[in-house]
Amino acid sequence: MNEIAKLFPGLYGQPSVSVVPDQNAAASSRQKLKISVVFSGGQAPGHNVISGLFDYLQERAKGSTFYGFKGGPAGIMKCKYVELNAEYIHPYINQVLGLGRDKIETPEQFKQVEETAKKLDLDGLVVIGEDDSNTNACLLAENFSGDAEAEA
Repeated sequence: MNEIAKLFPGLYGQPSVSVVPDQNAAASSRQKLKISVVFSGGQAPGHNVISGLFDYLQERAKGSTFYGFKGGPAGIMKCKYVELNAEYIHPYINQVLGLGRDKIETPEQFKQVEETAKKLDLDGLVVIGEDDSNTNACLLAENFSGDAEAEA
């Protein structure tokens, strides 16, 4: 555990979060969000995850914007994205945006990702994939937590 605390000092020990539907809240009262998704690593759960996220956003936060990064993590660094909408998503059920095994680990790469997130004014980024995807997600979360001294 000490190794994990050293690798992710901004994240380690943070409280867990549970997502619980609010049965009393009107769907139309939700704020508009800007959420993005990226496939990272090998074959990910695929387009069904994107479709589910899109449908949820449309139901719970009408008018939200949903982006997909093309080509995996390199798409975030190079700001290569497509705005995902029903016309784009539904014909491609069970397919993917493009996988990539790129790692996001250098200060320059984190800066590129930060620039993309700011350009798109993102509220969230969903990383879908295998074990390396978890590493990318943790490193991104650590970087966005503001702990500049975290080492990859």
